[in-house]
Amino acid sequence: MTYVSRSLAAAPKPAAQPYHELPLPAAVLHALAWQAIGVFGLMCHIILVKEVNPACIMVCMAGLGWLAFNKPMPAFVVFLQIVLYQNVLVSIFSPGMSHNSYVALSGSSFISAVVVAGAFSVDLFRSRDARIRRLSQYAFVAIAVAAAYMAIGAAVQGPVGAIISFRSVSAMLFSLLIGLRLGSSWGYRTAAICFLLAVFMGLILSALEIADPAWYLDLVNAKDFFNLKNSGLLADRYLFDAHSVIETQTGAWFNSPLLSGGEDSFRFGGPNMHSISYAYVLSIAELVLMSFGRFELVPVLLAFSISAGVKGPTVLFAITTALYILWYLTRSKPLLVAAALGFSAFYVIYGIRTGLEIGDFHALGFMGGVYGFLSNPLGHGLGAGGNLGTTVSKAYWEKMQHAGAADVGLESAVGVMLYQMGIGSVAIFAALVRLLQHAPFGTAPRPGAAPTDLLFIGLWVGLTNGVFQEEAYSPYAVGLLVLFCAILAANGRRRAIFNEQLPG
Repeated sequence: MTYVSRSLAAAPKPAAQPYHELPLPAAVLHALAWQAIGVFGLMCHIILVKEVNPACIMVCMAGLGWLAFNKPMPAFVVFLQIVLYQNVLVSIFSPGMSHNSYVALSGSSFISAVVVAGAFSVDLFRSRDARIRRLSQYAFVAIAVAAAYMAIGAAVQGPVGAIISFRSVSAMLFSLLIGLRLGSSWGYRTAAICFLLAVFMGLILSALEIADPAWYLDLVNAKDFFNLKNSGLLADRYLFDAHSVIETQTGAWFNSPLLSGGEDSFRFGGPNMHSISYAYVLSIAELVLMSFGRFELVPVLLAFSISAGVKGPTVLFAITTALYILWYLTRSKPLLVAAALGFSAFYVIYGIRTGLEIGDFHALGFMGGVYGFLSNPLGHGLGAGGNLGTTVSKAYWEKMQHAGAADVGLESAVGVMLYQMGIGSVAIFAALVRLLQHAPFGTAPRPGAAPTDLLFIGLWVGLTNGVFQEEAYSPYAVGLLVLFCAILAANGRRRAIFNEQLPG
């Protein structure tokens, strides 16, 4: 008996369950097949909602939920198609579409995130990995806090704005849950290949849009799409043809006459039909390519993202790359942390100081959130303030500039969150900071700097960008970074195994 006890005591603990990783050819075929299924399913979803009833959205979401519960990686690929291609497909089918159908479809990407995260959470609850359980618990608590503020906002401000604001605040948290579940059984490389192939199809559409904007925007019925989107707003937002769409999307390069030399630039929207969101997708795709060591392909995506002329995504890519180079050369985590904190402090202080001097609405909106937080630290409820709850007319703009701050949180993800959720914002940031703490920097079997460290550095820079951009915390920006970082955190320090066959 003593011998058996000693043998059991000396026996090594069982190794962590390895995650699945597909060889490159199998991963590409898998991604392309499910991408085709996802796009076809999305088209059927849009036609059903448009032609039958907006309530039909639940039919397609039920199908996605079934897929997520049984086949996590295929569900992830289908989810990517909804995130990346929903808007352009809605635009194509927008002629004759009712406003109610458009509203239902515009929420599809968020509802799909909730459905996939909900199905994935079944496995997260029973995960035997303590790291994954703890990170999931942070996400669940933060979602519950955001839901409480949504209830407050719905009672005070109205349900529509509260629900839309909840979508903006919680999208990152649902991405965290999706990434944790996916990374518990699948490796980062396979998931990233699926993402890059999904982005590639969007590059073809973007090239067509850049080559002949009027022809492309007519082809996808952009006029009808944006008129549906702007329905209920000011009458002068009505668009009559593709040229009026081009006019609304044309401005100074990087929104700065100093950088553009006085020349205007067309800010193409890609499959997202939104230049800022799509520029973030491209910048994150550049970081993912670099994480594979495929630097030769980065300039192609970089040319697209720079031509879009959006500052936030460009800052994200440039600063993330610079910090990673520092980390790669020094292998010093204290120095990396100090440099990241130093950049954030300088970027925020300089940006606010300069922005207030020139009357920049991002800086004014952030200060509006800060003052709103100081006046009511408990928060005003989701739906208060923000672009959705405030009409930014020329008169309001001049009033903000004269006062040196907006009277609500506006045009700043951090400012809006502080204004709406007050101290409740701590729950959101705690979940994201906890994710950053699980970055496998310099740990065996990957000593030193690993290329995938780029994603965690990018997440920090993206969170900093939220001070000056409300879109920075969207599913297309920080949401994607959270998803990939969660996959890497769940993968942990385990070595990948390679399977010729798809796991069941």
